[in-house]
Amino acid sequence: MPEIYPNYSIPELIPYLYSRLKTIQMKTMPILSKTVMALFITSTFLFNTSCGPKEDDPIDPISEEQEVLYSVAQRDSFWTEWRVACGVPTSSWKYTSFTTAGAIYDSLKINDPAVWSAMIGLYSSVNDGEKYLPGVIESGSTYPVAAYADSAMKLYKLVAKGGSIINSPSAYYVTKAQLDSLKAHPASLEQDLGLPLTSVSGEYWIYTITSKKDSNLFFQSTVAPTVQYATKPLYPIYNTPGGATQSLLINNMDTSLWIKSTTYDVFAPTVLPNLKCNSLSK
Repeated sequence: MPEIYPNYSIPELIPYLYSRLKTIQMKTMPILSKTVMALFITSTFLFNTSCGPKEDDPIDPISEEQEVLYSVAQRDSFWTEWRVACGVPTSSWKYTSFTTAGAIYDSLKINDPAVWSAMIGLYSSVNDGEKYLPGVIESGSTYPVAAYADSAMKLYKLVAKGGSIINSPSAYYVTKAQLDSLKAHPASLEQDLGLPLTSVSGEYWIYTITSKKDSNLFFQSTVAPTVQYATKPLYPIYNTPGGATQSLLINNMDTSLWIKSTTYDVFAPTVLPNLKCNSLSK
């Protein structure tokens, strides 16, 4: 009559079989040893399998930091692949030109001399004003209108990862309301801001500038459509429709009026840009 083993599970059966070996005649040893070994391998497999995750087991979510890194990598890859696919020169930006379809500077001088005079007055000299103000005016599709910051009011600037605003006289900032709108629609962020290809990034750093007094004068206009051309040969490679409201802080380098942050918040859009080659995104 064959021996009946107790009602053990396979892992529990192994020690029992080993104990039985001591009482079994030596001639049966080779056969039983093979049986034990087979059961041992089988039980090990079953045991390891049972310890693995089941379909119903919850999967550990990726951390917020991992999600940010993944989003940044996706966007960086998008811009790299987009430039190649659309024939954008990547070896040197000197083979591209960036233009805005904005307001006419001379028309502002004629039609609204008070605004023109107020804006020129924010430069350290009239010569500087005549040199730099045309680009500021033409960056907007509308003529600038005056606005005032109260003491402690903050405005914001998005720069590509690695950038800073401390030593930059760039006049282009946005209000908190406009920043929130841009962050709520990240697929069109670059196009709404009219960013040139030299300024796009997988990740943006957001700096603040804070007014140090009440009634601190600045100006606002709507970002104009832009076109970036390849120059050898000349053809449009990148268009943006603009449309965001830009706040123009002409005297932002005046530390008696404004204080710039040295720290920043990271904004890594979680969606890819809504963009096609040589066409508007809207």
